Amino acid sequence: MVGQIDDALDDLLLPYQFDLSIFTRITHSDLLDHIRWVGVALYEKTPVEAKR
Repeated sequence: MVGQIDDALDDLLLPYQFDLSIFTRITHSDLLDHIRWVGVALYEKTPVEAKR
């Protein structure tokens, strides 16, 4: 999934670079602290309530 998003962003030929990561899969504590301090979330998945 991250690879597909990365490819799609690259195809836009924007003058920016993106570093995409799945936050819950990052294990480096200093990187996690840095992201929490200055990171910008471009997308956050909200839980979907189960229909009954």
